[in-house]
Amino acid sequence: MAGDSGKYHFPMTYEEKFFFDNTRRTRPLLQFGITIKGHFSRDLVEQSLKLIVETQPIIRTRFSRVNGEVVRETFHPDEFPLRFFDLTEKDEKGALSAFVGQMNLDIFPIHLYDSLIKISAFYFAKDHCFLLITTDHIVFDWWSYEIFLREFVTFYETLKNEQPTAHLSIDFDLDKYIEKQRFMIENHYESSFLFWEKTLSEPPELLKVPTDHPRGDDTLFEMQWVPLFINEEIYAKIRRCCKANRVTLYVVLLTVINVMYALISKQRDIAIVCPVANRPGKELERLLGCFIGLIIIKNQVDTQESFGEFLKRVRDVAFETYEHQQIPTQLLGRNLERQGKSMSSSLFQVILDFNTQFYTLKTEDFEISQSLHEQVFLTENQAGPSFDFTWSLYDYETYLDGRLHYNGALFSEKSGKRFANYYVALMDLLLDNPDKPISELAELVHF
Repeated sequence: MAGDSGKYHFPMTYEEKFFFDNTRRTRPLLQFGITIKGHFSRDLVEQSLKLIVETQPIIRTRFSRVNGEVVRETFHPDEFPLRFFDLTEKDEKGALSAFVGQMNLDIFPIHLYDSLIKISAFYFAKDHCFLLITTDHIVFDWWSYEIFLREFVTFYETLKNEQPTAHLSIDFDLDKYIEKQRFMIENHYESSFLFWEKTLSEPPELLKVPTDHPRGDDTLFEMQWVPLFINEEIYAKIRRCCKANRVTLYVVLLTVINVMYALISKQRDIAIVCPVANRPGKELERLLGCFIGLIIIKNQVDTQESFGEFLKRVRDVAFETYEHQQIPTQLLGRNLERQGKSMSSSLFQVILDFNTQFYTLKTEDFEISQSLHEQVFLTENQAGPSFDFTWSLYDYETYLDGRLHYNGALFSEKSGKRFANYYVALMDLLLDNPDKPISELAELVHF
């Protein structure tokens, strides 16, 4: 689709519809920085970025209304506003903060009916470039950042070697993909629909955790966060636990979070939302976009069990649930509405998001790495998905680092830190005593 001069209208994917329908009150914007250090050519950097814009239709996407229906629209690459700024010899953090403050209205606003991705390049020295990507979650997911880096390096090396780039274009027909997605869902996933119908028809009660401010029907969402860190010692225990019980690191994190909310709320039935990549075909390997799916993993916590016993149950439940991840959450909600039901808010109270470490690539000339710079650029009008708690952890191979995002309309910063610290302390205790009853261990660490 590179070089197209007209406008092309497509229906929205199920994933886009979900984010569109569920984030009208708060736009979940994402901001990531990409650092390039080494002996690079500015000209090739800019050409590489332009080629990414040309080959990736999602970057040239906005939404419009056609006959009353919201549809995706792709526009010509020349309409995409790539920005390049020379800030040579200036302090990176100070210069970026000041610059963004001055240009706030120009860089940050993301509107559904405008370009949903903004890319700016800042040059601080001959060997130092910083790319700032601001995007709406409706068109970009975590896996897209890794793809972005790989595509950038591929284009840069191809241009550097003076090779043609035509073969690097992406042959992807969005219309056919959406048609295939809908056909498969309507004709091949009956067992998955039955699984989710049973799962969602018996939702748990809303978690009764202590809040600092009362919850009401008109409670807004105010994203706040506190640091979340799993040190090297606890990380090593997690890895030993994974090996001994043949479970993934994510299952360990998921098991602990189930135990934690069960102990705090005095409830047995716990539902945790887990993101999945949802990129089943080779056709999506190079494609930027939001294909992420959300699955709901429900468990019953029996505190008379040991952590080791419960860990295996969580593993089995998670495995079964992942087998039915093909059904989009938005479609499940629509099916419940047809039956006169709705998806309980208790199903979307807690999300556990786990990713590998920020991606780094090295070439002969430079190193390009991904880094989170949200704390520098976060503004009040930015917000994330309206879960009460979003636990985000990143694996750095010897430790875990991340954040606990919480709803500031319900919880204070002190409470946010209290939840984060309790999670880490409880994890350490459970890993040290995998064969003792959870109820017995609960007396040793207090919320």
